[in-house]
Amino acid sequence: MTLKTSCFSVSGAIIKADIKRYWGIPVLATIVLFLETAFYVLVNYRDIMSGEVDYFVADSIRCILNQSNPMAVLWLCAIAVGSTMLVFSYLMNSGPVMSVHSQPFTRSILINSHSISALLFSTVPMLICGLLLLILSRPVYYPEDYYTSGDEMENLFDRMAVLQWMWENLVTILFVLAISIAAAMITGTVLHHGIAAVGFNIVVPSCLILAAWHMQTFLNGFTPDSTLYRGIAKTIPAAEAVGDSISAVEGIVYILVAAVIYVLASFLYQRRRVERATDGVVFRSVSVVITWIFGYLGMSLCGLVASEIFDSSLLTAAGYAIGALLGMVICRMIIMKTAKVMNRNTLKIMGVYAVMALVFFGVLMMSDSWYSKAKPDMSRIESVEVRDDTLDFKGCISLSDNANYVVKTEEGIRAVMELQDTLADNKTGNDEYDVRNVTITYKDKDGADLLRRNFRYKPDDNFEGEVYDAELAVLNLPEVKQNWADRLSQKGSISEIYSIYVSSFAENESDNQDYMPNKDLDELGKAMAKDLENRDFSDFFKKSRYSAVDITFELQPTEEELSAIKKELKRDPTENEIKRRTGTSNFSVTFDDVNTLNWLKDHGFDYSARIDYRCDAAVIYLDGGMDPEYGGDSPDGEVTYDADIDKYNGNGVYSSIPESDASRLVVEKGRIPELVRYLYIYDRNNGIDSSIYSGVTFLCRNDDGSVIATAHAYIKKSDIAHFAAV
Repeated sequence: MTLKTSCFSVSGAIIKADIKRYWGIPVLATIVLFLETAFYVLVNYRDIMSGEVDYFVADSIRCILNQSNPMAVLWLCAIAVGSTMLVFSYLMNSGPVMSVHSQPFTRSILINSHSISALLFSTVPMLICGLLLLILSRPVYYPEDYYTSGDEMENLFDRMAVLQWMWENLVTILFVLAISIAAAMITGTVLHHGIAAVGFNIVVPSCLILAAWHMQTFLNGFTPDSTLYRGIAKTIPAAEAVGDSISAVEGIVYILVAAVIYVLASFLYQRRRVERATDGVVFRSVSVVITWIFGYLGMSLCGLVASEIFDSSLLTAAGYAIGALLGMVICRMIIMKTAKVMNRNTLKIMGVYAVMALVFFGVLMMSDSWYSKAKPDMSRIESVEVRDDTLDFKGCISLSDNANYVVKTEEGIRAVMELQDTLADNKTGNDEYDVRNVTITYKDKDGADLLRRNFRYKPDDNFEGEVYDAELAVLNLPEVKQNWADRLSQKGSISEIYSIYVSSFAENESDNQDYMPNKDLDELGKAMAKDLENRDFSDFFKKSRYSAVDITFELQPTEEELSAIKKELKRDPTENEIKRRTGTSNFSVTFDDVNTLNWLKDHGFDYSARIDYRCDAAVIYLDGGMDPEYGGDSPDGEVTYDADIDKYNGNGVYSSIPESDASRLVVEKGRIPELVRYLYIYDRNNGIDSSIYSGVTFLCRNDDGSVIATAHAYIKKSDIAHFAAV
C-alpha cells in the first residue's frame, strides 16, 4: 500500500472507510434531531407564515432554540460518544489493533483521521437541521396579551437565534469528542471506553460539587451560592447550553480546552502499548488516579448519607472510611476485571489515599475557627447586608429579596460583627430540626464581597441566650429601623398592593385589595414607617404577638437597584423585568402598630371589630396536637374537634372545663380578643413542637347558622395558665 499523508497527518482513505462502514450513525442522528427540532416547526408552519401562533407554539419554538429541552443536546452528546467508540473500537481488541498498526499509517494519521470521522458523524446532523431552521426562519412572537409594552416584543425565531443554537451545539460536540477520544487512549475495552467517555465528562463538576459540600459541612458559615454553582455548571458545555447560553468568549475557551485535551490524547496514543488492548486501563499511573477519584466519590457519598442518617461524629467518620474503601475496591474490580484486587499494589494505593484524606479533613477542621470569624478590615467595609430568615418566619418585615436590612455606620457594622462571632461560637448545623439561617455579606469599597451564612434554631423556640441577645442588638439599632422606615416613607415607594389579609378566625374570611390611589399608598407607607421606628424587637419577639394583618405589596426600585438591573441587562429594563427582580415585600402588623391599624380602619379594614367576628368560643388543647385541617386529632386520640362541635348547642358558651374533657380548655367569647394577643401562627409545613405549643381551635358559625371549627394558631403552654381561671 502506498503511504499517503499530508501536512495535517490525515488520510482520506481512512475517513472514507469509516463513512462507508458507519454511515448509519449520521443518518439516524439526523432523523432523530430533525424530529426534535425542525419537524415541529414544519407541522405549525402555516400558522407561523400567517403570523398567528398561540402561546404554546411560540414557547415551544423558544424552548427549541434556547435549549430549554435538553434532549437535543443530550442526543448530540450521545452521538459524539457513540461515534468515538465505534471509530476507535479497533484499539479494544488484540487482533484488529495489531492489524491496523501494521499498515503504513503513523499513529498521528490514525488518531487524526478517525477523529475527523467522529466529528463528521456528530456535526453533520446538527448542520443539516440548523440550515433547515435557517431556511424556515420567520418572525414569531408570543401573543400580544403576554407583553405589557411593545418594547418587550422579541422575535423568537430569527436567524441569530438559530445561529446561536448551531454555535452552542458545535462547541458542545467538540468538547465531548475531545474527552471521548482521550478516554479511548487510556482504556482497553469497549465497556471501559464507554464508562470513561461518559464519566470524564461529569467527573470534574461532580468532584467540585462534593468539595463545596465538604466545605459547607466543615467550615462554619460557608454556603455555596449561585455564583459557585454557575461556575461549576460552566465546566460542562452541555449544561451551560441548556441552563444559559454559550457566549463567543466562553465558546473559544471551551474550544481551546478541547484542543488541549485532544493534544494530550494524541500524546497518550503515541505511548500506548498495543499489547495492552483488552486491559481495563492501559496506563498504570492513570489507573491509580482513577482509583483515587472513585475513592473520593465513594467517601463523599457515603459520608453524606451517614451524616444525614446518624447524629454521631463517629458513625459519620465510619461512613467516610467505608465509602472510600468501597469506592476504591469497586474501581479496582472494574479496572482489573476481577474480584481479586486486594494485593500489595492496591494496599499501597489505599494507604496513600488515606494520608491524603486525613490531610484534607485536617485542613478543613483546622480552618474552621479562622474562616467562620474572618472579616474584612473595618476601614475597607462600605456596608453590610444581613438577611435573617428568622425575621421572615416571624413576620417582622421583608423589603427586598436581596437583604432584610443594610448597616453602614461603625456602630452597626461592629454589632453585625459581634453577631457573626456569636453565631460561630454557638454553631448549629444545617441538619438540625427546622433551622433558619442568617446571611451576612460585607461589601468592600473595591466591590468585593465576603459572605458568611450561619444556621441557627428559630428564635421563637427559645428567646434567651447569646445569639438572641446579639441579634436584638442589631435589630434595635436606630439605623436598622430607620433603614426600613426610610424605604417605606418615600413618596410613591409602594407601587402596588397585592393583598391585605385580615384574620377573622373563620373560613373564607379575607380581604384583598389590588389597587389604591397613590396618595393612599403614600399614607400607608408613612404609617408603617412610623410603627417601625417605634417598634422594640425584644418586646415584639418575647411577647410572641399574633400578626393581626399581613400586607403584601411591591416597592418601586431605588436608583441603586434600578442601576444594578440596567447593568445586569446592559439596557433599560422593562416593567416586567423590574418586577421579576425586585419581587414583593411584606409587612406583618401587630397590635402595637396603631398607625397602620388606624389607616386600615379608615379604609374599610376594621380589624378591632373583626377579632371575634362570628366566633362563639375557642378551645385550647392543653397537650398540643396537630392541625385538624391536616388530618390531626387531639393528643389523647379520643377527644376530636367534631366532638366539640356536637357538644356546642349554639345558645351559650362553655364557662369551665368539663370533667370528662380535662385535656381541653374552652375560652368564652368575651375573652377571645385577649386570647388573640397570646397566639402565634406556626408554619404548618414545618409542624409544631408539642413540648412548647398547644393548638387552638375557634368555633365559628357559617352563614346558615351551623357551627364550624377552624384552627388558626397555637399558644405557648407557658401562657395558658392565664386562661385557666374561667
